Amino acid sequence: MKFLKQFSILIISFYMALNYSYGQELEKDTLKTDESKNVIYGTVGFVPIYAVANISYERCIAANDNKFLRSFWLKVSGGLWEAWAVGGPHFFAGLTSLTGSGNHHLELNIGFVSMYDKKSYEDNYLYNPNGNSESLSKSDFIDNSIAGGVGYRYQPTDGGFVFRAGLSYPESIYFSLGVSF
Repeated sequence: MKFLKQFSILIISFYMALNYSYGQELEKDTLKTDESKNVIYGTVGFVPIYAVANISYERCIAANDNKFLRSFWLKVSGGLWEAWAVGGPHFFAGLTSLTGSGNHHLELNIGFVSMYDKKSYEDNYLYNPNGNSESLSKSDFIDNSIAGGVGYRYQPTDGGFVFRAGLSYPESIYFSLGVSF
């Protein structure tokens, strides 16, 4: 719980440091109503002996055409990860920022990932079925850590096809296809 509290403070601080709010902005400085605010995409990431597949949803929470970091998005994703003799489900929550205008963007993200090593847990239970002192609990196989990445995103401002490619943790080298609306 302490880790989650620290992580939440980090994300809020990151957001506040990079985003300005004004009570009376000019209409030209605000997010246009015809711009898409939701994105759903599937991702496949891999390096030798490690692979990730997940589905993600992002929602735009702030945008401004006059800044380097043009928009901020809340992101949640879930999927599976596999490595040599280990693997299981994972969950990611974080903040994504897009730079540039038009359809081509540099994508920066930071967040929190929880990875459960289901295969190792099942092996532990299989070899220690009586729960003796060598047996570990399920929580011993959950890894919570900071995650992030950098990549390229093609996303039209008015919605449609989305393509992503880049380098991140836990996805490693990734490619994504999806839709914005």
